[in-house]
Amino acid sequence: MNRIIGKKRVAILGFLFVCVAGGCSQSVPDVSYQIETDKPCQTMAYFSASDAWSMQFIGLWPEEKQNQVADWLFSTENDANGQPKGIGLSLWRFNVGAGSAEQGEHSQIASPWMRAECFLNADGTYDWNKQQGQRNFLKLAKERGVNKFLAFLNSPPVHYTQNGLATNTGRGGTANLKPDCYEKYVRFLADVIQGVEGWHQVQLHLSFQRTGRTLELGRTETGRLSGNQQRSSSYYPFVKQRICKPEYGYADFSE
Repeated sequence: MNRIIGKKRVAILGFLFVCVAGGCSQSVPDVSYQIETDKPCQTMAYFSASDAWSMQFIGLWPEEKQNQVADWLFSTENDANGQPKGIGLSLWRFNVGAGSAEQGEHSQIASPWMRAECFLNADGTYDWNKQQGQRNFLKLAKERGVNKFLAFLNSPPVHYTQNGLATNTGRGGTANLKPDCYEKYVRFLADVIQGVEGWHQVQLHLSFQRTGRTLELGRTETGRLSGNQQRSSSYYPFVKQRICKPEYGYADFSE
C-alpha cells in the first residue's frame, strides 16, 4: 500500500513539473522600459576606475592591444554598427607606487601584480622612466577625451617606511611612515605630481577620501589575494594632520 501511495505521489509531482515546464502557466507579458533623459534623478561627477594593478603590465603590451584595451575603457564613440566602442570612463586613477616591485619577493607581497615601482630611488633621485605601463595609459586616456586624473597611494616609498616595506602586516595597524619622513613624503608627492604632469601634460590631482579634502594615505587592507597585503599607511587622523599642513604647501584641510 505504501508503495502504491509513493508511486502516486511521484506521478503527481511529475505531472506538475510537466505542466510548468510545458507551459501550463500563463505567459509573462513583454515589458518595455523608456529612459527619460529629460528627467535626471542623479548627477554623477565622473565615471572612474584605477590602473591598479593590471596596467603596469597591459601598458607594456604591443601597441595594437594597448589601443584596444584603451578603447574599451575610455572611448565614448560608436562603431560602424552603432554600438559603443567602450564604457566611456571620464576619470582615471593613477597608482603612485612605493617600490615593492623593485624588492621582488623580499617585498613580502606574494603576487607581482600587487607590487608597484617607485619613481624615487634610494639616493633621493628620481627615475621618471618608472611605471611606464601606467604612464602609457595616462596618455591613452587623454587621447580619448579623459580630462580628470587622480593620483592615489597605498604606501609611502619603501625608503620612508619603518619596516622598509610597502606592506604594514604585523604592525597592529600603526602608521608605517618614519617620524622624520613626513615632510619628505609631502615633497615626494609634490615631485611626483609635477613630474608626471610635465611628462604627459595632464593635470594630476591627489586622491582624497570621503569629504573631498582629506588626503588618502592608504587604508588598512588585509586578506587581498595571497601573501601579506596590508598597506603601509593606516588611515588615522593624526597621520593626515601631520601631512596636511600649510607649511608643507597644503591648504584647506578639514574633516
